[in-house]
Amino acid sequence: AMFDQNNGVAVGFGGFIARTQDGGLSWYTVQQGKNFNINSVDAGENGIAIAVGNEGHAWQTGDGGETWTSFMMPEQVRMQAVTYFGNGCWLAVGDQRTMYRSCDNGITWDKMDLTGLEGQIDFLSVVFVNPRIGWVSGTRGTILFTDDGGLTWGMGRTNLFLPIADVDFSDELNGMAVGPEGTVLVSNNGGRTWTKLDRVADVGLLSVRAMGKKLQWVVGHNGAILRCDWE
Repeated sequence: AMFDQNNGVAVGFGGFIARTQDGGLSWYTVQQGKNFNINSVDAGENGIAIAVGNEGHAWQTGDGGETWTSFMMPEQVRMQAVTYFGNGCWLAVGDQRTMYRSCDNGITWDKMDLTGLEGQIDFLSVVFVNPRIGWVSGTRGTILFTDDGGLTWGMGRTNLFLPIADVDFSDELNGMAVGPEGTVLVSNNGGRTWTKLDRVADVGLLSVRAMGKKLQWVVGHNGAILRCDWE
């Protein structure tokens, strides 16, 4: 997660946190050797970043990642992803349909009401393109969308039961989602409906980043890197 073009942080297993000040050319370790994995981090404004991990463990920095304070989410479940979407607001998601929203830079967290979402679903990723519009992906082919800053959520139609590992959008309408067995889905209506593309890789796909409406990068197992260029 980058604060600007030079300063950023990265997280990982065993409570690992690293920091860069040269745009990722070099990194130094800030924290390691903890009992809990950190699964996701995002950078906000004014040097604030929040990271989430297993069993509800979370961390916050206010100085660009040099020092971190640990805290606990309201529930002790595995938190899989966190994102900042403006105005001091964050969304954190995890196992067992867990979704929390904070609009005071992580001081307090409110659990989102997802009544109507059926089944045992674990959330895997979250992304916003502006303070109002965002998406969450999860197991059982789940992709949710919001247009009110995460207060309410609708269910996108994927016609899949595979886990959707990641989702990203280039704007309010055009997005891509990826998952196991080379699964790639695209949407051009804000995530309401999704179309599965012909498989171009036989490996599980883990992450997607939309660089624009016609260019996405996808990474997966066994060193797979895909470039989706819509000329």
